Amino acid sequence: MERGFKSMLVMVALPLLLTACADMSLERPLPEEAPPPAVSADIIPPSPPDEPQPFPGKIAIITLSAAAGEEEYRSAVEVVQKYGGDKIVHRVWPEDNWAGREEMIEIASGIAADKDVKALIVNRAVWGTCEVLEKLKETR
Repeated sequence: MERGFKSMLVMVALPLLLTACADMSLERPLPEEAPPPAVSADIIPPSPPDEPQPFPGKIAIITLSAAAGEEEYRSAVEVVQKYGGDKIVHRVWPEDNWAGREEMIEIASGIAADKDVKALIVNRAVWGTCEVLEKLKETR
């Protein structure tokens, strides 16, 4: 009985669906494009500055060594070469980050001591990075 009800429902619903979609034609005219908005003479877009504004401070980048993460290391070296060592500070995490926790803290402390450093990029955080950065926050 249930099977008969389902087939009856399909037989009634299918023609309804087909007739509902029958009015759709593929040859509809495209809507006309609206003209571009008029630009007021009072609004003058700002001209780009002649020279890019320098970042007010230094950026520190901490990466793994070239042996542990060559792409990250080489990218940081390229950034230093492009923007100069006076704007970019590049430091390297120790090879054994578990045993070198104190060295990681020294690296972060050295960055925190430099008041000109306004941004820090840690490219590939390793075990213990959060703890080291918490200590850095305490300093600053």
